[in-house]
Amino acid sequence: MGVVYKAEDVRLGRQVALKFLPESDTALGSGLSGSSTSSSRPDVLERFRREARAASALNHPGICTVYEIDEHEGRPFIAMELLEGRTVRDLITAAAPSALAASQVLDLGIQIADALDAAHSKGIIHRDIKPANLFVTERGQAKILDFGLAKRTGPRVPAYSGGGGPDSSASSHDTPTLTLDEVYVTSPGSALGTMAYMSPEQALAESLDERTDLFSFGAVLYEMATGRRAFPGVTMAAVANGILSLDPPPPGEVNPRLPSGLSAAIQKALDKRRENRYQTAAELRSHLLAVRTAGSRTPKRWGWVVAGVAMAAAVFIMIVGAPRIEQLLKSALTGMTGASRSGLPSEASLAVLPFKAPNDPSLEAFGNGLAEALTARLVQLTANRSFQVVPASEIRDRSVATLDQARQEFSVNLGLKLSLERAEKLLRVTYTLIDARNGRALAADSITLPESDLLSLEDRVVESAVHSLGIELRPEEQRAIGSRDTFTSAAYEYYLQGAGYLQEAFKPENVESALTVLDQALKLDPQFGLAEAAMGEAYWQKYTLTQDQRWIEPARAACNRAVQMGNAGAEGHECLGMLASGAGDYAEAAAQFQIAVQLDPTSDRAYEGLAEAYQNLNRPGDSEKTYQRAISLRPQYWLGYNRLGVFYATEQEYDKAAQMFQEVVALAPVSYRGYANLGGVDVLLNRNAEALDPLQRSLAIRPTAQAYSNLASAYFQLGRFDRAASNDEQAVKLEPHGYVLWGNLGEAYYYGGHRSEAFGAYRQAAALAEEALKVNPKDAGLLAALAGYYSMLGSGGQALAALDQALAAGQPDKDLLFNAALVYNQLGQTSVALEWLAKALAAGYTPSVVSQAPALSNLHDNPRFQRLLQQH
Repeated sequence: MGVVYKAEDVRLGRQVALKFLPESDTALGSGLSGSSTSSSRPDVLERFRREARAASALNHPGICTVYEIDEHEGRPFIAMELLEGRTVRDLITAAAPSALAASQVLDLGIQIADALDAAHSKGIIHRDIKPANLFVTERGQAKILDFGLAKRTGPRVPAYSGGGGPDSSASSHDTPTLTLDEVYVTSPGSALGTMAYMSPEQALAESLDERTDLFSFGAVLYEMATGRRAFPGVTMAAVANGILSLDPPPPGEVNPRLPSGLSAAIQKALDKRRENRYQTAAELRSHLLAVRTAGSRTPKRWGWVVAGVAMAAAVFIMIVGAPRIEQLLKSALTGMTGASRSGLPSEASLAVLPFKAPNDPSLEAFGNGLAEALTARLVQLTANRSFQVVPASEIRDRSVATLDQARQEFSVNLGLKLSLERAEKLLRVTYTLIDARNGRALAADSITLPESDLLSLEDRVVESAVHSLGIELRPEEQRAIGSRDTFTSAAYEYYLQGAGYLQEAFKPENVESALTVLDQALKLDPQFGLAEAAMGEAYWQKYTLTQDQRWIEPARAACNRAVQMGNAGAEGHECLGMLASGAGDYAEAAAQFQIAVQLDPTSDRAYEGLAEAYQNLNRPGDSEKTYQRAISLRPQYWLGYNRLGVFYATEQEYDKAAQMFQEVVALAPVSYRGYANLGGVDVLLNRNAEALDPLQRSLAIRPTAQAYSNLASAYFQLGRFDRAASNDEQAVKLEPHGYVLWGNLGEAYYYGGHRSEAFGAYRQAAALAEEALKVNPKDAGLLAALAGYYSMLGSGGQALAALDQALAAGQPDKDLLFNAALVYNQLGQTSVALEWLAKALAAGYTPSVVSQAPALSNLHDNPRFQRLLQQH
């Protein structure tokens, strides 16, 4: 659409490219304009300005930089980055009739996907992704060119927001329709070429979102990987028919040398239904990274990644030899390696921190998998010792990233931070043991082994860490460290990557990457039970993210295979227990978690799953014994007391709960959680004024939705509804997806006299509760809460329907019986409400809580209500 000159910026002394609109319309084809100059055509000039505005809004190495837009003698121009190299179209042509090498397709694909992600995150879709608009510099850097058709759509929105179904995001951008004429007028000399990369929705002139770029990019990747266009044709109609109706042959069939993962990625990007494609460029990039990692067995350069260690906090890629790396390490570790253990606390509490490598997701996943495996080994050494280790699941569930956060969350006094290095056939792990109280390094060490000996790497790290912690191993513990789940080093590396990806399973791209690398692990070692168990968890996570029931059976099959192999240990049964619990089959969940506890008496995940299953089966005695058994194994570990305290609170044994939380505060005085829970129980014991101090102390350590909500409850019981509402508002800001928090806020508004605000909060609570029910439709507590929200909204039919489901989900407990009374009372059915209240009190519901419940204040003068309280 223009003429480009190489030029010099005389002020800054740099080479630039100047893009001018052409003098006449011959460059655009005759007859398209009634004017002799294209710059007089409003559509061409607007496109020119659009390109400048869109590109200048982006700052990314994969997007050609625009310096300015100006005018010279009436002719507009854009000053932009001068690029030297070739377009992807040139690369494809030069390779014809063959395809580009798969490694080159992956390298360029990852870069371009990253650049698209940067554009989309700024609300810009390109709308003309094709080989001629993708440039590769002489140094191999991919660049996206020509934003002349780009369209601003506003900030990125979630792909499934708005509740309008899986494709509701297509209209949420409110993108104006792109007509075919816009594309053809822009570049009539290559109309067919542009058409060949259109998405189906673009060809049909429908509204567009960022997924149109992903389809176009998929068509480009197809051509790069096969040497053929995805949608060939000699006429525009033939090309359009292919885009709308025909699927191209799988890339792997056209080019058998193509990695299967790359072929699958291209096919997914080319899905005609946009809801079935990748939903973001970041998701596509992660898949391509996983494919590249799976095929990269002999790296050619050192990559030094230090995760949070005091000596560095960034990623360094150095083209240097091993001796230089050795010298760097020696300098960095001077004064730390072999540090005296006299600085260790007498009762150590350790957190192994997450590994970070922002520019290399596959290495980050491997590092986190190694950290989780190391944590599991160390946890096994804590039984009957004062030394304690925070389980990796707790680190993950609480989103702890730094040592300060770990100290606030778990009251740890030690942190273990890892770094990784790779050379051609070597892997080095360096760890640093840090005092959480002052950040001082207490010890450090590094271990270098061949990649082929990865199996012994974890053992060596555990032994070195144990030595630094001053722990003397018993003979059986020493043997356990050397136990093997697989004898294939490469399979174990893939397994660790998969475990690392699953630490952030809320990201769809991480789940996909986990499935990819775990599949590779099982191909290398089909009898690798731990990998099968992780595969089962990955499929289950995919189900929870998509609510697509077809993933349930693969999850169950993988978990069963893990158990049948006989070498997955507790993890295989934990996998089956997780699935059974998620499906509401609590008897099966209890059976599986019971086996897991027997196989691994230090597994927090198994104890917690078993206790919760018993509780859901209305077997509180067995649940209590399970928590007490976990405490007896590690009496100095506060988390066991905290879990038992929560159990007592749910059973309304508030005095026992308070005792447990006082133990938590004594064992973990710098953790906010003990104070938050103690304050919450004080509220339940109607000690509302006493609750204010521990709750405010908790918030001073770390502001959390839980503490704000508990503080709001204290103010609510004190009749200070506005103070309650202000704290509930802070709670929903921190956890906007918590249905209970929204319900509490609605209650504070309602009794504070703000009825319209209350109904808005209750509607939000009901919507979130309905969404949560999709995961477990048999959750009686959730159904009861939903019934309460509908009753407050005056939706009697929906309230009673939800209550019926809750009562049918299992043997009703006293909480559910009390909720039934509240629902019927709110709906004006007083006599029925009193019947349910009698049942709740008979089941052990606390009379003092009943007498002070604001929702039952209308019954205070009712003689039957008074008799019920006197009888109990």
